[in-house]
Amino acid sequence: MTTARTIVRAALLDIQVCSAEEPLTASQCEDALELLNALLDSWALDSVLVYTTPPTVIPWPAGASQRLWGPGGDIVTPRPLRLQPYATYRYGDQDMPLTVLTRQEQYTQIALKGMQSAMLQALYYEPTLPTGTLYGWPAPTEGWQVTTYPWVTFGRFPHLDDAIQFPPGYERALRLNLEIECAPSYGVTPGPTRERLAWEAKNALVPLNAVVGRLKLTPGATVGGDSWSRFVAGRP
Repeated sequence: MTTARTIVRAALLDIQVCSAEEPLTASQCEDALELLNALLDSWALDSVLVYTTPPTVIPWPAGASQRLWGPGGDIVTPRPLRLQPYATYRYGDQDMPLTVLTRQEQYTQIALKGMQSAMLQALYYEPTLPTGTLYGWPAPTEGWQVTTYPWVTFGRFPHLDDAIQFPPGYERALRLNLEIECAPSYGVTPGPTRERLAWEAKNALVPLNAVVGRLKLTPGATVGGDSWSRFVAGRP
């Protein structure tokens, strides 16, 4: 577990804005905490920095073609940024694969969006606000249990002494990159060594989370009036 104060103080010490003997001022704390949370928000958009995509089980009722995701919606867990390109549905005692469409054009290619069938074949997630929208195709005529793997945000530090648990390597990468983010506010120009260290610390996280894309089928795609499935390149 690490606190925002630990990361912020280390970053400001690195650029010599404060010393080890003096406390941070309220202004320094507020500004650095804001930059730290903005940094976490931006990292949550990068697949190679997202370190967990916990399985989320979604009851999918018969006849439903979409589910709203987020507080006040059909799925009450926090609204995800996007989904991993794989999902399953429960059939008896087995988990069967579902196609997850990762681009809007793939969902657009489905001609008969109002089609119904005994079971789902594909999902498409659109990160609308304030709740995301999860589309299912075709609309199932019976209920299913669907498991997806959403990207979750890293979380934000509401206060300096609130703690968040990160995997190994993240605290160092956050400290070094926060140093680069804070430096211009204090008229400091980080040297090439500090910039290189920040890049290396962030880049060291990539092998842990990187996923190789694969070719996938787009169900229900239409070309020239005929319904067929075409190959599209899938990339998380």
